Amino acid sequence: MQLERLYIGDFGIFSNQHLNQLGSNIVVIGGLNRAGKTTLLKVLRYLAYGIPRNKSIPPAKSKYIIEADLKLNSQARYNLKLNNYAEPELNPIGDGEKLNIREVYNNLDQFTYQQLFTISLDELKQIDENSSKIQSILLGSGLSDVVSAQHIVEKLNKAADDIGGKRGDPNVYKFKPYNSQIREGKELRKKASEQVDLYYKNKLKLKDIMKRIDKGEEEIEFTKAKIFLLDLLKSNFKDYQEYKKLGSMLNEHPGRNLNDKYNSINLREAISLKDKYLKIVEECRERDHSFKQIVDSNDIEAIKSKLLELEEEINYYYEQLSGIEQRVNNYLETRELCRKEEEALSLRLNQLNEAWDGNFSKIIELETDKISEDDLNNLISHYKELNNKYQRLAGDLKDIKTDKRLFQQQIQQLNNEGLANNIKPYNFTTITLIVLGSIISAFNLWLGIAIILVGASSVGVYLLITNYHNNAELRLSKEIELNLNNTIDKINIKEEYLEDIEAEIYNLDLELDKYRKLLNIKKDASLDLIKDYFRQVKELKYKVIEWQNKMNNLRKKESDLQWELGKAVELFGTLWSKIYNRRLEIRKLISKSRLFCSRVKDLKKYLDLAKECAKVKSDKLGVEDQIQDLLDLELDSEDYLESLERFISACKEYDDFLKFSQQKEQFKLNILATLRSNKIKFALEKVLRVEVNNNLLDLFDNYFRAYISIEEVQEDYDKYRDRLSSLKGQVEELKNNRQSLADKLKELSATEKLEAAQYKIDQARDKLQPLAEDFAINRAAAFILNKVRQNFINRAKDELLESSSQVLRELTSEEYMRMLPQDKISKNDFKLELKNGSSQSSTSILSRATKEQVFLAARLSRIKDINSSLPIIIDDAFVNFDTYHLAKTVELLTELSVNQQIFILTCHPLLIQYIAEKGNNIQYWKLESAKINLTTKGDLIDYLSK
Repeated sequence: MQLERLYIGDFGIFSNQHLNQLGSNIVVIGGLNRAGKTTLLKVLRYLAYGIPRNKSIPPAKSKYIIEADLKLNSQARYNLKLNNYAEPELNPIGDGEKLNIREVYNNLDQFTYQQLFTISLDELKQIDENSSKIQSILLGSGLSDVVSAQHIVEKLNKAADDIGGKRGDPNVYKFKPYNSQIREGKELRKKASEQVDLYYKNKLKLKDIMKRIDKGEEEIEFTKAKIFLLDLLKSNFKDYQEYKKLGSMLNEHPGRNLNDKYNSINLREAISLKDKYLKIVEECRERDHSFKQIVDSNDIEAIKSKLLELEEEINYYYEQLSGIEQRVNNYLETRELCRKEEEALSLRLNQLNEAWDGNFSKIIELETDKISEDDLNNLISHYKELNNKYQRLAGDLKDIKTDKRLFQQQIQQLNNEGLANNIKPYNFTTITLIVLGSIISAFNLWLGIAIILVGASSVGVYLLITNYHNNAELRLSKEIELNLNNTIDKINIKEEYLEDIEAEIYNLDLELDKYRKLLNIKKDASLDLIKDYFRQVKELKYKVIEWQNKMNNLRKKESDLQWELGKAVELFGTLWSKIYNRRLEIRKLISKSRLFCSRVKDLKKYLDLAKECAKVKSDKLGVEDQIQDLLDLELDSEDYLESLERFISACKEYDDFLKFSQQKEQFKLNILATLRSNKIKFALEKVLRVEVNNNLLDLFDNYFRAYISIEEVQEDYDKYRDRLSSLKGQVEELKNNRQSLADKLKELSATEKLEAAQYKIDQARDKLQPLAEDFAINRAAAFILNKVRQNFINRAKDELLESSSQVLRELTSEEYMRMLPQDKISKNDFKLELKNGSSQSSTSILSRATKEQVFLAARLSRIKDINSSLPIIIDDAFVNFDTYHLAKTVELLTELSVNQQIFILTCHPLLIQYIAEKGNNIQYWKLESAKINLTTKGDLIDYLSK
């Protein structure tokens, strides 16, 4: 299984962090101290088990949110969500099978996963807390049971010791009291022997006395029951006489033939209906009188009927009155505003163009929609820009032509004023000196030669000057010609450009003429006038159209108001005619809106009065219906008051009958209350010898009829009391005889002593047997578990730690050869065998780094043994390793990463360098200020090396 994506929405310092497309081998996450590596370790550690509620977890800003995408070995993909403290939610991506997250994590508990797959310095320390639990994880399956077995053996041995000591001696501990009881029983059994025949004779005599006692006690119980019933009859004699008297009177009462229809509830209702009916009849008269005073008409009932018929319409228009009044006022105000706006628009129209004479159609006809103000402004701006450019270019061309003339003049001057003209006098002087020197040499040789040399030197100087001058003149001439040619080219370019601008200005003039024609203005109108005129025309046209729309809306409002008011006039016309003796004309209703509103308000007032009259009449009919429902067949005419009076009289008779019936029933209940005790039932059954069920009153009545007066009851009562006293004396004498015989039988009860002795022995043996079985079971179970535990320890030495020893050999280059469990296997420690054959009894004597390598080897080997591809998370667990052992550790992790995704959280660039050298397909992430971003090896090493 591997993590493909991790999203940390809210956890500690992390917020909205995405780690997408995570590598399947080694994933390195580098960050400086306090950057959040430990927090990230906790995210990965609790991903499959949920957020625990403890202080070790950093708080969330709002609530914990973590999400991850997982890919299983079967290539099925799942989405895992953690929402605050809720259980992790695992859902397939696509059509995958529904799984539980514990199944994905090989059903490992959280503690095992933390100890094996999330490795930090804390996991590589030797700690005492939870030592046996951690050791069972490191040694593998079965150790936790062996550790438990050791405790169970101790408990079993102690339980056996508590029962029978070390050897199971029956005279010690829990065996002792039951063994003593068996010995006592055997002694008792020896003593029981004699007088068996005498014992049985007395036993028969005692049986006869017991029968006579039972018969005497039965007669006593009968007599007591008789006395009890007679006493009860004395106490209730008067009440029962009254009960019988009321029964006779009710049989002759005039209300006996009336039914429950005449009950007290209907009596109260009849009296209430009578009062209500009298009141509502008077109210009807008052309402009719009030309506006649307000509405002066001979057809009052027709008006009332019409008002009620139009109730919904009257209420509707009454509720709409404020709206109608507001709409009328708005209409009149709008009409006045439109009139004033029309005058203002006409005035402005004449100011803009007198020829239009205030005719709105003139400006409406202008096709301003075909003109874009932006296009017009751009056109005018472009025209001005081109015109300015043309003037500027014309000035530039003039200046360039001036430069051309200057260059031409310079060339002409060079041609007219050459250096040769200046050299001619110099040449004549030189020749003269040479000739003069030749003549003088005839007279004075050396002077002549000197003059000739001077002349020759002049020739050399002449030649040098001539050559230099010719070169300078040539260069200047070429430069001026080049400037002249450039100037001519510029003139040609400028003239062509000016021709293009002239053509474009001409085209723009044509465009502007179109706008002048569309706006109906003169052809010589200035550009600014065109633009301003167009803006004013467009604005005025918009306002005119807006005014026309207002007028159309105003006419629509007028039409709607006229239609609505006219509809009401048609609806209420007939009613108004009957009330006011004239109709309201439909024409120009808006101007008569106040009268219309006044009449609607009157209708509402009349309607309310008519409704009150109708309600009172309806209430009167309702009361009459109630009277009919109450009286049913008693009503033989429409005289409701007379019928109510007869019904009330009958109800009172029936009520009187019910009162006497209730009195009789109360006497009955009182008598029954005294009869319902179990003691009375028992007494009746004893005396009458019948079964008592629900016939208590009938039985008591039969008993009551046997006596005419209470005196007869008292006479029988006294007689039975005397009989009871005599019976008690006889029974008491029999009981004394019974006791005498019982004492004799007790002395002769040898058989019972034998039975008691055997019972004592059997009871002790019954209790001793399960104790003996428990003792044997505890001893046998302890022996078996001891053997199992020893076998496991031997196998642990030979097999369970072999893979851990192999990993340790690789880590330490075979400096340490084997890891062995401690004698006390639950202890979180190991013995070690060195290469030279010596051994170390504990890791506590090792250096810190070596000790951490031992516990790392135990964890890596257990991960291999579990054969689970769950991700491994390592948080800077190798800080104490030297470079050699660090490199060896990286090699092991690289081999493990072929089939296992490994997250390495670190702040050490050297570890990253080793991982890059040893591994393939390494992915690097930079953790900086709670932000996690994908990076490269070089950037990550540089960042951590700062």
